[in-house]
Amino acid sequence: MRLAIDRLLSDGLRLELPHEGSPPNRLELERGLGVRGVYAHDAETIMLEGLVADELDAATVVWRFGEASRIEAAPLVLGGAEIDLRIARGPLRGRHRLAGSIGARDVQGKAIAVTIGTTAIVGVGLEGSGVSFRTGHGEPTEVKLGRLALVGVAIAAGDVRVEIESLECRGGALRLGEGNDVQGAIATLELKGGRAKIGEVEIAFASATAQDVRLVRSAQGIEIAAGVLEIRGIDLQSAAAKLRIVRAQASQGVRFVRGELSVPDLSVDEASFDVALAKPDAEEAPTSARVARSQPFDLMFLDQLSGRVNVDLNVDVRIPVIKRRVAVHRFRVPIDKGTIDFHELERDLSFLEDAILDFKLKGDRLVFEKDIPLIPFDEETIVYWQLEDDEIRMAQKNLVRLRRLAAVKQPDRPKKKSDEPSGFEIVKLDLEPIEAVLRLDGPARIAYGGVALTLGDAARPGFGELRVAGAVRHRPKQPAQPGELRIDLRELVAACERIAVGTRVLAAESLELAALVDTHVVFEGVRPTVTRGSIRGLQTRGLSLAYT
Repeated sequence: MRLAIDRLLSDGLRLELPHEGSPPNRLELERGLGVRGVYAHDAETIMLEGLVADELDAATVVWRFGEASRIEAAPLVLGGAEIDLRIARGPLRGRHRLAGSIGARDVQGKAIAVTIGTTAIVGVGLEGSGVSFRTGHGEPTEVKLGRLALVGVAIAAGDVRVEIESLECRGGALRLGEGNDVQGAIATLELKGGRAKIGEVEIAFASATAQDVRLVRSAQGIEIAAGVLEIRGIDLQSAAAKLRIVRAQASQGVRFVRGELSVPDLSVDEASFDVALAKPDAEEAPTSARVARSQPFDLMFLDQLSGRVNVDLNVDVRIPVIKRRVAVHRFRVPIDKGTIDFHELERDLSFLEDAILDFKLKGDRLVFEKDIPLIPFDEETIVYWQLEDDEIRMAQKNLVRLRRLAAVKQPDRPKKKSDEPSGFEIVKLDLEPIEAVLRLDGPARIAYGGVALTLGDAARPGFGELRVAGAVRHRPKQPAQPGELRIDLRELVAACERIAVGTRVLAAESLELAALVDTHVVFEGVRPTVTRGSIRGLQTRGLSLAYT
């Protein structure tokens, strides 16, 4: 049977066709304006031939493509429509359910839902132009878009949920292959007002623009790539940390392949952070964290450290014989390539301590001992350091490496009864004021637990200048006293070999930071509780996040 399509659409059209293993495809067309063309059908096929319409208004469209792709819209209006379709009726027997093409000058809709495999996209408003759809004839289904805008968008993919106020793509194409295979390309993608939650991390952004976006979904997984990506007003928040980035740009694009991310070049103009650190009453850390902390910390990087540290050590202690000692030790410590003069350090002690406490080189040991003048045989080693051959030669010149001082040892002493009082009690131990200006030459490698970094290289320092100022106060039998360190860092250069992030590893071939400014570390007693500050001019190259 054949008839003019305008007669068929005078009272609307309802079309319902079975889809194997799923509810039927459904089209409810309410009216058509300026419709021309031919409708024909026989026992096996419905044909729309040369259909042209000024406007087609569909109350409902539900259509499935392949095994796991579906589009639903209610209502949907096509302007300037051109349609040539063959729709199979009854059993397919090797045929395609739908074959032909649909084109529209413009498209409008109030609600739309698209499902591709396990990914669902929902929008409460749709507007597009230059839209075309082609399927069947042995070729993959293909959709092309001149422009498409969605508002009130929600995306669900696995356990990831994303909400976007508005989305617009220009110059798009989508190919649906066999099974769940999908290939997509978008010349320009613009997003505004995005929010997402991934695990315990909440993410929001003001706007994002991507150029040359590519999507591939296959049995091997999902691949997403973009030629250029710029994001503004980024907020990331977890239970313990907040990060705000003013603008981030990947000028050479990004690539996400089966859960692994690579970014050849990333720049961040400015960012601020607020991180809650461990509190005094924090719960016991997980076993993995305790194991990581127990691993030795390679301190070789300290050999590249130079500068000065000025700190006043305010001491109030109760000790035997003199009962109580209150003193201020004004340490003024110059550092040269990770070494200090231990005799200068000794002379910075207050007069009484300087008189009875001494550094001495004894054989292959540097010892720190008590030696009260005029009392014979009073020498007693408090702590000592085992030295290598080159360190012995250094100690003969009153020099010792900072990293060697960290390997402090105590001599064997007779054990005291557990209930025997020591007679020694710290009342106050304050580091106030603290002032340090430091420089780290390169290369300096830092490795600890799941972190491995190399700061600087043969031509550039790890950081040009690090300034630290503030105070830390320790009162063992009193409420924790407030303290704070203010930190400014300039010209950081690093290569990140690895930073463990759950089951993945973050790495970067190079990382350059112009400045870390207005940074504060807040203390309760000697425990840091919060750090907050800002970074400026961050540039990374060869950034990747990959499974171990």
